[in-house]
Amino acid sequence: ELGHRPEMHRFKEIYFDALEPNEPMIELMRDLRRREYRMALLTNNVREWEPLWRSMLPVDEIFELIVDSAFVGMRKPESEIYERTVERIGAVEASECVFVDDTEVNCDAARELGMTAVHFRDNEQAIAEIEETLSR
Repeated sequence: ELGHRPEMHRFKEIYFDALEPNEPMIELMRDLRRREYRMALLTNNVREWEPLWRSMLPVDEIFELIVDSAFVGMRKPESEIYERTVERIGAVEASECVFVDDTEVNCDAARELGMTAVHFRDNEQAIAEIEETLSR
């Protein structure tokens, strides 16, 4: 269709150069961790990109568990990856979890498992919804 073979060289570099950490959300996650909420990161990712995204975020400071699709052989919104995350964090039920994602279908899958889901659209909306959910 393009009339030529697409070239993907430097795609990874161009993609990551355009990303910036979401500082308000990072600060919220740090604050939640200080308030002793248990934190897990469930991500759909590419195995070869792990060093890049990890270097951009304080992942190990905030999250006690990382479930990365590139390493577990399943992806959001497959229910098994949510179940695996709840199982691996341990001592919690899905109904005790708040899941945040910028893709509605991923939030729908979390809700089907019994989690409360916040569909991230912008910082103001998501932070308010997360705080309100946790206050209940």
